Amino acid sequence: MSKRVLVVDDDPGIRASFEYHLGRAGFEIATAETGEQALIAVRDVEPGVVITDIRMPGMDGLELLRQLRTVAPEVEVLVITAHEDMQSASAAMREGAYDYLVKPVDLDRIEALVERCFRDRRLRRRSQQLADEAAE
Repeated sequence: MSKRVLVVDDDPGIRASFEYHLGRAGFEIATAETGEQALIAVRDVEPGVVITDIRMPGMDGLELLRQLRTVAPEVEVLVITAHEDMQSASAAMREGAYDYLVKPVDLDRIEALVERCFRDRRLRRRSQQLADEAAE
């Protein structure tokens, strides 16, 4: 299984930093500047993990998360923000975010979280396969 990650942030420096660090760690990285671009990229790239900023012009990260739950429910979403806000953190977790992080984020921590997202996806898929086989 390919380890594709989509990074969504309106800050080009953040996108470049994640792309460089996660790319060196062996992940396939795609980027988007807006939530709208991210929804298109999700169809094209089919990422396993989306890392999104919460505050962006146009569609914000929470709305992107809501829409991802509809169009790609199996995708894990990590939400990042420059503003520590418990209300948006709890909203993100209620909407199904895998985790919520405050900038500046530790790129090694992000790498470990992304790795854990892929591990959890593999375990869920394997569990589902075993359940399907048992049902037959």
